[in-house]
Amino acid sequence: MIRTACRPVLAALALIVNVVAQQLLLTGYLFAIARTKAGLLAAVVLSGLLFTGYHAPAFHGAWLPAANVFCTATLFCLAREVSGDIWLPVGLHAAWNFLLGPVLGLTVSGTDSLGEGWRAFQLDGPAWATGGEFGIEGSVLVTAATIVLITAFLRVVARRRAQAGAVPSAQT
Repeated sequence: MIRTACRPVLAALALIVNVVAQQLLLTGYLFAIARTKAGLLAAVVLSGLLFTGYHAPAFHGAWLPAANVFCTATLFCLAREVSGDIWLPVGLHAAWNFLLGPVLGLTVSGTDSLGEGWRAFQLDGPAWATGGEFGIEGSVLVTAATIVLITAFLRVVARRRAQAGAVPSAQT
């Protein structure tokens, strides 16, 4: 009985450790080094490719989950750029994985063990809408939502760059 009750807690702890490790590598170390040496675009692309490569075994040859994971990595990098540290991307990543897995019992990045048998609902329909084996993260719904969030973060980055460029001329 105790072992069964501890499963969701253990799943949540494993999720948090995994997310923190991924974000320390993705947006903490690699992104920061690449950002300093090659600029924002190169850092986002490099981090995105590495993050996508890390998740590649779960794609099972499907292109949409791969594109969505790359877009998600882009989102995490832009969250890092906007916030100045890794805690916003860690929070976004953990909240998403926790919502899908332990809360809703859905597949997270091709892994259905985080829900530990719990299913709030079942996704049925074509793979483009449900994400197929990869889970909802491989659907066009997540593509659209991620693009909206990327656009919002890009606007913040652009506004900050414009303000930084306007400050010196405003002082003279």
